[in-house]
Amino acid sequence: MVLCPTQSPRLASDLMHALGCVMETCEYDWCELVLCKLMDSICSFARRFYANGYAGGCGGCAMFVVIYYLDRLNRDLIQWGVYPRIKVWNMKQIWKAGKCDRLRTGDYGCLGVLDVAYGEYHPREARDTEGPMTKTEYPDMSKMEGCKDRRRRAPIQAT
Repeated sequence: MVLCPTQSPRLASDLMHALGCVMETCEYDWCELVLCKLMDSICSFARRFYANGYAGGCGGCAMFVVIYYLDRLNRDLIQWGVYPRIKVWNMKQIWKAGKCDRLRTGDYGCLGVLDVAYGEYHPREARDTEGPMTKTEYPDMSKMEGCKDRRRRAPIQAT
């Protein structure tokens, strides 16, 4: 219920299979489950919203969305490289980041965002080197043997 909450206090029927694998929990990709459930909830919300002009709650893991947003704000990073990321964000830091990103109008977007990827260097993180010394060049795959122009041409019609 924590990873894939719904608008109901009951467990969603599509998550019942997760209860059957309790003994092998460490072997499953729970991140993919959370993301898929979140995306399904967002799609369901969008269908209801665009059909009726309004919709109730969305469902899905709001913690995932909050941490994903916070990690991309253009601000000093908080313990980059610590996983799971929920370990480094407490309520005080979340409120502080939200306050810094809030515009006078009450909307968000004051700080802007960065293009970051988990498992890689953060763009604002200091590095020991100037980067790679050599440029990696990749071969032009279109000139490799066996690559043919696969465009189909319309048959010529006789007049």
